[in-house]
Amino acid sequence: VGSACDKDYETVSLSAYFAAACSEVACNYPGNGWIINADDNDTMYIEIGDYNLQHIGFEDFQLQYKPTGTSGWTTVQFFTNDPLKEGEPNTTYINSAPTVKYYWDMKSLADRSYDIRLVSHCSDGSVNYSEILTGILDGQRPQVFGTPQPADGILEIDDDIKIQFN
Repeated sequence: VGSACDKDYETVSLSAYFAAACSEVACNYPGNGWIINADDNDTMYIEIGDYNLQHIGFEDFQLQYKPTGTSGWTTVQFFTNDPLKEGEPNTTYINSAPTVKYYWDMKSLADRSYDIRLVSHCSDGSVNYSEILTGILDGQRPQVFGTPQPADGILEIDDDIKIQFN
């Protein structure tokens, strides 16, 4: 630091340290474009990995969802390696496993497009977000709409068979 006119300069040292973000976490399955329907019994199989339980201050990661196009995320499940939290509501104890397999019952959700993500949390307040995966919940089977044709239930030579679904 100094003046160009005085040609008198002082040296200043500056150090910066950056806190590492919390552990990464990834959804290994399903991929983007997932579809859950009645054949899946409205249950999504999720495989979670790429997290580091040795990361200093790791607390948990969470599975979250939101309807596509909205902003508010809802936490479905907590995953922790803390044995003292085992048995807490909506909490899965990881038990040092390198991957987690989770079955999410989506029956209470309306059929539509959803986004899912994972969020890791550390004790220093840092977080890390996984990629957002978008997919469709389509759990309602088609229902007959109106009256099937022929309406009298008897198929004759010139009749067409017609059934409309919702």
